[in-house]
Amino acid sequence: MCEVNGGASGSCLGMDNVPASARVEGFTFTNENATDGGGIHCSSAFSPTITGNTISGNTAISGGGIYCFDNSSPAISNTIVAFSGGGEGIYDAGTGTPMVTYCDFHGNADGNYGNFTPTGSGNISQDPLFADAANGDFHLESTGGRYDGTQWVRDNVQSPCVDAGNPASSYGAEALPNGGRVNMGRWGNTNQASMPATRAPPLVPGRLVHGDMAMEWLEVGGREGRCGEEYGEAIAGCPAM
Repeated sequence: MCEVNGGASGSCLGMDNVPASARVEGFTFTNENATDGGGIHCSSAFSPTITGNTISGNTAISGGGIYCFDNSSPAISNTIVAFSGGGEGIYDAGTGTPMVTYCDFHGNADGNYGNFTPTGSGNISQDPLFADAANGDFHLESTGGRYDGTQWVRDNVQSPCVDAGNPASSYGAEALPNGGRVNMGRWGNTNQASMPATRAPPLVPGRLVHGDMAMEWLEVGGREGRCGEEYGEAIAGCPAM
């Protein structure tokens, strides 16, 4: 996992003449200013896999988030591209065909898509509800639980990016309960992934006696206690408290 905080000029990540097998995953690209492609600039028919990233708060004349040039056709999934200060979320300047699936493009200054219309499935355009983007915290707000760097806290709102990634993507690294589906953005499929919306607390063991009849039940859901909560024991994979 890595944050690329530009704070200067030029793309956060420029990709030109690199292997077709290249994969960009688990990054936050933010606070960059470029002519083309504030977050990521793809060119020379380079078509990487860009998945599980957060690209937010970048600025460019074209493609504040991602810029595709010279037949570049990246496959973009499970990624949040939001709040570009200038330029589109993604701009296709060449004859390539970027494939965008299960992504959230939202709030980009000059529109979410430039010079092409995405045809992939699962895309949304909603506020991702970052915890505190101004101070570099791009965890997703959640009524079920969000990691704030030291502990798990609950929010009053629920990010639409929780459990919104590709259903076929791995999600097993997310702490329980994880909803059975990967989150969009940098923290998807990690032990800091925000949790699904609040659910009823688990049933505790008990016994009911009525006359000569008795009914007993075992604990249900105790192992689904959220990290740092009172239900169940500590869950493997949760960040240290």
